[in-house]
Amino acid sequence: MLDKYKKGELSESEMEQLEEALLQKLAEKQAEDKLRQNLLGIAESLRTETNNATEAAEKTTASPRPLKVAHRQLWVAWAAAAAVLLVLLAVWWLMSPSNNASLNAPQMALQYLKQENAPILSNSMADDTLSSAEQAARSAYLEKNYAAAILFFKKLPPTTASHHFYLGVAALKQENPDFALAETQLLQARSLGQGWQEDAINWHLALAYLGQKRNAEAQEELGNIIRVDRDNVAKAKLLLEKMK
Repeated sequence: MLDKYKKGELSESEMEQLEEALLQKLAEKQAEDKLRQNLLGIAESLRTETNNATEAAEKTTASPRPLKVAHRQLWVAWAAAAAVLLVLLAVWWLMSPSNNASLNAPQMALQYLKQENAPILSNSMADDTLSSAEQAARSAYLEKNYAAAILFFKKLPPTTASHHFYLGVAALKQENPDFALAETQLLQARSLGQGWQEDAINWHLALAYLGQKRNAEAQEELGNIIRVDRDNVAKAKLLLEKMK
């Protein structure tokens, strides 16, 4: 595939898919390198703390109390380093490609929801003429306070596709996704938008259906993404493969 890419023998969609896959691998490699550096730094810090505590203990063998203090300092250093190490290992495990490979389609959908950035607000939500309620919804969304964004968006008159769309996205992005609410709002956004944010609506609807284990509807939306052949094509194909 790389040889065909270098020779310019791939179609535009194939080139985009390959580039997306390469960027994903690069991001995973960079994340692993950063974690490895952090782990090495912790190990070095732990060695330093151990050496310092050992030296302190050796200097205070004649006095039991200072020795006890030195041992306590050593134990605290070990405990702190172990806690940080466990957190970093957990992050590495979640980001590991081998771990992702073991996920089923609904689990991978949740992973995408956690990892992906929410869609950028459109110009209609960045206008100075927004009402105070719209400003509140916009601010909460930008601050990733999706639970608050849902409350504010619900207070808005249900008249525009953008309001329904961002409410649907917020329902998916909050800590405990509300897949049913997301589905309702995204379908309404599709109906009102007439092609507006088509790719993003297709993608988030697919994730909402997967969250409800409604595979037939999810497959239809993923098929739409592949048919339109713009955004999220590689991820849609991967999810469809997982659903076989």
